[in-house]
Amino acid sequence: MVAEQAALVERMSTKTTRASLKEMGLGLDGEWEVKGNELRLHFTMGLVATAEIKGNKLYDEDGKVWVKEGEASPALPSQGPTLTIVLQADLPKRGLSENDRAMERAISIINRRFDAYGVIRPIVQQQDSNHILVQLPGFTDIEVAKALLQTGFLEFREAELDEDGSPVYLRDYLDNDRSDFFNTDEPGYRIFVATTDQTPLAFLIKDEAGNLVFTDREGVALDTEELKKDMGQIPLEFPGEYTLLSWIPARGQDGTRLTGDLLANAQPDIRTQTTGAEALVAIEWDKKGGIIFNDIAERLYYAGPSYSPQRALGIFLDNTLLSHPNINFPKYSGRGVIEGNFTIAEAEELANLLKSGSLPVLFNIVEWHTD
Repeated sequence: MVAEQAALVERMSTKTTRASLKEMGLGLDGEWEVKGNELRLHFTMGLVATAEIKGNKLYDEDGKVWVKEGEASPALPSQGPTLTIVLQADLPKRGLSENDRAMERAISIINRRFDAYGVIRPIVQQQDSNHILVQLPGFTDIEVAKALLQTGFLEFREAELDEDGSPVYLRDYLDNDRSDFFNTDEPGYRIFVATTDQTPLAFLIKDEAGNLVFTDREGVALDTEELKKDMGQIPLEFPGEYTLLSWIPARGQDGTRLTGDLLANAQPDIRTQTTGAEALVAIEWDKKGGIIFNDIAERLYYAGPSYSPQRALGIFLDNTLLSHPNINFPKYSGRGVIEGNFTIAEAEELANLLKSGSLPVLFNIVEWHTD
């Protein structure tokens, strides 16, 4: 019913503008969207009007009835097939109000991501306490949708070092049957990456009893003997010094982790080289992020020789390693780039994820279909 109502409305937010529209012969360009109880209408020339939905009527900002059910209306142009996705949130055990706010923020972020990608009128609605319905008119690419629905948690990591300043590897933990981390000042979990797709082979955490436990990506404990077998079967697809390196969170002098929350901006970019054009993401830190990044850059710059693991800053998105650029200077001016052998489309998607912000909780796609 809302779609039929929206199609006949030719109005703007003030009487003066409405009169101007009529004089100019302007009307709807066929675009409309519903957010909560608000109907938003897109006119030609980029003009927009809104109305409040109450039952079977629409009301303008003065509280006057705008359109009633049953009035004739032309049909909206067809938008083609619609991709429908149902998301299930993995909500932590905390107060209901906190989870409600997380779901509201997630809906806003998901809307921004699909808007930025160019999906016309995405519909994102909460179904119950932990499910969100996403409908994408005229959009059918489920793989792109999955990419845009990633948690989008960007973090920066550095190589764990032993007391001699040498990099630590997975084999160091497995061969020595250690009871504690090599760097006991860092409590965060370790990530070990080996393959060309740069997804983790294993994580190392400290459980509630203080024991070191290897897990997979879902947090399921791994058998160390099986992990040793798996490690032995992995080809050295990285340069040897980066294979199964122990990556730990990179922190500033005050202990703050360097994450995507400290970014002020992210834009896709192209770098022209002798080997061809390279797509990347140019990033800019906010004031606090710039200070923390400089803290880390200065520490890594003096930690080892150029292009050694000690000088590498690992860039991780949802625990997947994107790249590990070398720190070439002890200070930066609040800017940097993320490299990762991206296509132009992938660089655009990543920049979109970073600008829209991290989703506050992890979501799993439990259903999807195209109508």
